[in-house]
Amino acid sequence: IRERLGVLSPLADADIIEIVKKTVEGLSARWRREDVASTEFLYALGLTALAAGAEVDEKTADLLLRTATTAVQKVAYTAAVLPVLAALRPLGEKAPHRYVVALAAASELPPRHREAARYIYNALQQLKDRLREMSHIWPLVEAVDAYSNLLRKHSAHIKDHWEAVEDMCSLYGEVKKRVAAAPDGDSLAQHLLETAARASVVAVALENDVLGPYVQVRCGLSDIVKEAEAVRETLNDVMAHPEKLKTVENNEDLAEWVRTRSIKGDARKAFENLRTWFTGEIALYKLHHALNERGDLD
Repeated sequence: IRERLGVLSPLADADIIEIVKKTVEGLSARWRREDVASTEFLYALGLTALAAGAEVDEKTADLLLRTATTAVQKVAYTAAVLPVLAALRPLGEKAPHRYVVALAAASELPPRHREAARYIYNALQQLKDRLREMSHIWPLVEAVDAYSNLLRKHSAHIKDHWEAVEDMCSLYGEVKKRVAAAPDGDSLAQHLLETAARASVVAVALENDVLGPYVQVRCGLSDIVKEAEAVRETLNDVMAHPEKLKTVENNEDLAEWVRTRSIKGDARKAFENLRTWFTGEIALYKLHHALNERGDLD
């Protein structure tokens, strides 16, 4: 498309990039205020994909990828995942913390496309070290989530499951290390981020009896049922006491993670969705293990 139109090439006029930035900023601001049609998300996705071929700075790449990721989450058009991720890749080189959110969002889609799953996995492999170098925790939580989705939904397309588990657990270990070193004033916010990451790794162990024991060892988990219940208790507690979220809403790390889950930055909605999903994971695990060999409930 870029070649046919002759626009937004690496030598594109700076005025064109500025127009795209202002358009994207306006769309993002409106999305935070009101619900919009899916066609508007497609429009935004097209703009960011075209602009990805231009020479932009890190701040602009951050803005464009933030908007594109929201569009990926809302449009969820499976057949377009690989072309979109590939088109956005140049922006991801400048803003890997945003690109990993797009990868995590794409990994949520149904397991229909082998090449898309492999692309996401390979991109994570290439970005993981750069994410470690960043000061913020939330991109690491997103990377853990992306690995978890691949292992749970797309494992048939991942050649080395064991290596994927090791990478996921290594990133989770980095999250835990940083949370342990967090200042006392940020402890609750960091604990909630660690809980989000732990939910992702525990979910892999709950869903896969083969990988489960390896996940436990590599991620440093204890009894998997107890780990799952601990995650659920934390999520239940924060939903029962929403004032706790108010006390940490100014934490930059947590606020950024929330915005990856809610356009409007609604922390309560983000954690309610996480709790609903994870409660379902526990229920499925218990149902599966309550069945005897004949498929009947014991």
